Amino acid sequence: MKNPIKYIPILIFLIFLQGGKFVIDPTRNANMHNEKGVKFQEDGYYTAAAMEFKLAIGLNRDSAATATFYNNLGLSYMHLHRYDWAATSFQRATSLNPNFIEYYTNLIKAYRAQNIISKEIDKHIKIIKKNKSNSRSWLMLGLMYVELKYNYDAILCLNEFKKLEPELILTQGVDDIIKKIK
Repeated sequence: MKNPIKYIPILIFLIFLQGGKFVIDPTRNANMHNEKGVKFQEDGYYTAAAMEFKLAIGLNRDSAATATFYNNLGLSYMHLHRYDWAATSFQRATSLNPNFIEYYTNLIKAYRAQNIISKEIDKHIKIIKKNKSNSRSWLMLGLMYVELKYNYDAILCLNEFKKLEPELILTQGVDDIIKKIK
């Protein structure tokens, strides 16, 4: 058996080499797992991608970056035909970072895949009847009408959103959608 004492100087040298401290950075590790997940998605390994995105979420729970991880997780679930899980992931993405139109459009696609888009439209119509200044419901209605190709209704709802939220970053994405469907 070899003498383990001779390895102690090597260990001490390695500690000094790295600055004398060992740091685990959850945010950096979360980004690493997200990048691995994206690569798995690109290669068509959606279950492996979902696992990587879950690891990223576990390391970085409630930030704007986590919204991206949830969105990516939802995209993996869409490919796995787990539309209910995808919708839950996209909902979480929109709640963590409501500034990206892509998260909302992905959520609408998950609703359509589940065949519940009509139910969601009814839900948001009820919300608007109670509170006409609920910008999120105007946005959701407009995007669901875009998905269903009810362009006239979509433009009305999205314009109402723009009136209520003219200063949001999200409003530029809404403008782009309106221009595309006109």
